[in-house]
Amino acid sequence: MIKDYRNIELKYRTFILNILIQLGLSPSCKGIYYLTDLILLAIKYNDFIDIDINLKELRELLSNEKHISAKSIKSNIEYSIQYRNNGITKGNFKNLFNLDYDISFITTKSIISLILNLIYTTQLATPVKDS
Repeated sequence: MIKDYRNIELKYRTFILNILIQLGLSPSCKGIYYLTDLILLAIKYNDFIDIDINLKELRELLSNEKHISAKSIKSNIEYSIQYRNNGITKGNFKNLFNLDYDISFITTKSIISLILNLIYTTQLATPVKDS
């Protein structure tokens, strides 16, 4: 687990939300906030060493933290992704991730992986392990 998680959470919540908005997700949908929380949990528990994300486990952790069902989290995120502004997604995807847009990248797990990779490669967050 990252030692200074609280500082990372406060510092990068806005960054992650901005990336998701640039991907065309609407800030008026709950799903964008749940997706942000899942990314922050992935940072907290994966320490950038193993980005093999177990989405079900992350949803369960968030479910316990927010006191809502994992099914509700999943459906809210899926709704946000499904009803995003696709024109914005296509227009910004290459600039954000240096990859050509492909619809197969627009899944919850792929978005989390891409954003974690972006954070790691730009060294926005430096993992510090507990001693």
